[in-house]
Amino acid sequence: MYINWLPDYEVEVAEIDEQHKKFVLLINDLYDTVEVGSEEIILGDILDQLAAYANYHFATEEKYFDKFDYPDSASHKGVHQKFRDTVADFQQNYVGQEDEYAMKVMDFMKSWLTNHIITVDKAYADCFHDHGLN
Repeated sequence: MYINWLPDYEVEVAEIDEQHKKFVLLINDLYDTVEVGSEEIILGDILDQLAAYANYHFATEEKYFDKFDYPDSASHKGVHQKFRDTVADFQQNYVGQEDEYAMKVMDFMKSWLTNHIITVDKAYADCFHDHGLN
């Protein structure tokens, strides 16, 4: 296991916490793939899953930003777009460099996800709670 879910990562909105846990699962799937030495076979699939799931998750958060008129919405959406751009870069450039990119993706995802949840996502928690999301 590459990353463990910690209570510190919870924003205390069940829907969002479950989606964040899915990201952790995807990162751990990539780690497991690298550990057995088959990353060249499915790295592209995992990157596709990460991109698709990120879009799904970000759409969920952004729906609530708009619905609740979250004041930091524009900045937070910009952070989401930078993530999308980085994953798209991984998708376009990993072929032939699977070993290197598998580690880059894992390191990026672990760092990005944990830092993003703790610093950026937790900032909207009070707004979401104030509007009845728990």
